[in-house]
Amino acid sequence: MRNCLIILLMLAFFSGCAGKPAGSASLYDYKTQYVGDNSKVSHIAGAMQYPEGAACESVKIQSEKEPYGLTVYLSGTEVSDASVYQKNAIMCFALIDNLDEMKYQSGKSGAILAEFYRDELERNQNIKCSEIGRSKESF
Repeated sequence: MRNCLIILLMLAFFSGCAGKPAGSASLYDYKTQYVGDNSKVSHIAGAMQYPEGAACESVKIQSEKEPYGLTVYLSGTEVSDASVYQKNAIMCFALIDNLDEMKYQSGKSGAILAEFYRDELERNQNIKCSEIGRSKESF
């Protein structure tokens, strides 16, 4: 009985060390000026919430010449409704200053699931991604 109690106490202690799930406050810590910052950009793409059954498999960064872009390859469920990915795109544009275009692509079939351009998204949604990403509070 004593061993069971010790194990339960240890489990309770270590489960508190798991940390909080990545939310917008922790994502802001990875804000970067450049899409070429592979480490930060990969973390941002991997921490986004995707449709149920989908996950970030890998990313491709286009940083050699403008327009600078990011392609997120997804594994699992393929959802081709662009509105599902729009919030993620807005967050990426807010966190990556020189990101001009984003694509979500199936890692399996290669199909483009959604595609966003900063200028077009800002115009259509009447937002400024740079203002959203200006501070943790606005993010």
